[in-house]
Amino acid sequence: MKHLLSFFSLAVLCLLTSCLSKSSDPKVLLLDIPASAIQEAFVLQKVEMPEYLCAGSLRYTTENGELKTVPGGFWALPLDKLIRDSIRSALRHTDRTPFPAAYVLQLDQIIQSSSENLLFKGAFVAKNDRVDKQIPFAVEVPFHVTPGEDDDENAPERFRQAVNTALTEILKSSNL
Repeated sequence: MKHLLSFFSLAVLCLLTSCLSKSSDPKVLLLDIPASAIQEAFVLQKVEMPEYLCAGSLRYTTENGELKTVPGGFWALPLDKLIRDSIRSALRHTDRTPFPAAYVLQLDQIIQSSSENLLFKGAFVAKNDRVDKQIPFAVEVPFHVTPGEDDDENAPERFRQAVNTALTEILKSSNL
């Protein structure tokens, strides 16, 4: 009986050790858009996006409209606020003088366009007394998704990098 109890204790200890060795804590993610992404300084009024993207979860949709969540991480703030704060921080760290135009960034979709890419679609919208201007964008960035592999512990960081890269490319190519 004593050996059975020792064996049982050893089995439980091994099980706990293997469980503790895996990093199962969710990762809290931020964005870090470089000031070099700002081609022309502007005022960012706000960021608008569908409510399902604003949640703390790392989300995108498939081409057929299915909502997907990247497991193992979440945004430090709702995504619209995180994007707004990241772009404003990049604007503060640039030496460019702000153009008088104020823009709203409308991020309409983050779509898995293939098993290897995410497509970011939307527009910068300037609304003032004289002008209602839209500058659309569609930027595709790499993000490898393997169906059925939900336990990829690097997926949250790869998703964060994809969002950061897309926003950097959007800012560089929008010609505000």
